[in-house]
Amino acid sequence: MLDCGLHPGREGIQSLPYFDVINPKDIELLLVTHFHVDHCAGLPYFTEKTDFKGKIYMTHPTKSIYNYVLLDFVKVSQTPSDEQLFDEKDVENSLNKI
Repeated sequence: MLDCGLHPGREGIQSLPYFDVINPKDIELLLVTHFHVDHCAGLPYFTEKTDFKGKIYMTHPTKSIYNYVLLDFVKVSQTPSDEQLFDEKDVENSLNKI
């Protein structure tokens, strides 16, 4: 799979890629091309809320800012906490899988 971002013009579950048309268990490799929200901000949801068990690759510079930018994304999100797609723990867990 190439990239795993969020749609910047949508909110909540509507901002995710169409994960319902694929079987996450069948994805063996996820390649993140670069760090922009529309390319990798769906990763914590994909790794922690689906059956994805494949490998994840991204460049070292992208990985080095991944944690900081996504934690900031969670903190500044206007979405109520019970409606957020992922939380700080999901970000941390997804980082450990890269």
